[in-house]
Amino acid sequence: MTTGVQVLGGDFLQWLSMPHLIATFLVFCRVSGLFLVAPFFNHPSLPMQLRLWFALSTAVIFYLTLTVPQQVEQLQWVPMDMPHLLPYIFKELALGLLMGLVMKYVMDAFHIAGESLSQQMGLSMANALDPSSGVNAPILGNALTQYALVLFMVLGIHHWVLLSLHSSFELIPLHLMPAMGKMGILSERMILVSAGMFSTGIMLAAPVQALLFMVEVALGYISKLMPQMNVFMVAAPLKVMLGLWALMAFLPSMQTFMSEHYHDHIKVLRFLLKGLL
Repeated sequence: MTTGVQVLGGDFLQWLSMPHLIATFLVFCRVSGLFLVAPFFNHPSLPMQLRLWFALSTAVIFYLTLTVPQQVEQLQWVPMDMPHLLPYIFKELALGLLMGLVMKYVMDAFHIAGESLSQQMGLSMANALDPSSGVNAPILGNALTQYALVLFMVLGIHHWVLLSLHSSFELIPLHLMPAMGKMGILSERMILVSAGMFSTGIMLAAPVQALLFMVEVALGYISKLMPQMNVFMVAAPLKVMLGLWALMAFLPSMQTFMSEHYHDHIKVLRFLLKGLL
């Protein structure tokens, strides 16, 4: 114990008491909610048992480093039975899911860009299993999704996600429920974030799509000038070749753009829960 600030879990026997165990479980619910949908943390290549233990160890570490003893004191007044604890469990799961969705939308922007480019290049029929979602998707969308995941790890965004999750317990404590009148604000923020996913995907694909559009216009003029030429036989490989070349040329610009976009979403993640109490 220290004067002024009491670190939760400092006394092991006290931590084993029912209010502290309930508080640890609620922290685990918020952490596991984020791990269900956030990039990297929900990757199918990680075994379920490993993800479960990772979420549990992260929750225990978060609980031991939180300096909010008032949360446990307030939880002591909550009856320790399932009907009274269910609203708190649902609240923690929902907050974790919402925070994970904010980061997932960044990955989906790459997927949208890849699908739009696949249609423009004529590769929309070439599908493969997407390891991040477990469904069939265009090959180009899979490639850009994996590139986004690499950027996510290289830029250290997963560290910032965990720091934002840790700070969320200061914004929305365990013992307080968000005001029902503020749910409209949260819905509006999530709609804006989801709308940004589509605009970001279009911006990522815009340079390559502009080049492919000019190729379409040029082929249209050629078909008018030389009607005997089979433009369709030339257009298919030409669009694929130029599209892949342009995509590789613009990858460094994509990296710079998405680095800024990732950090913008970290700011959104930190301000998402403000003003809900």
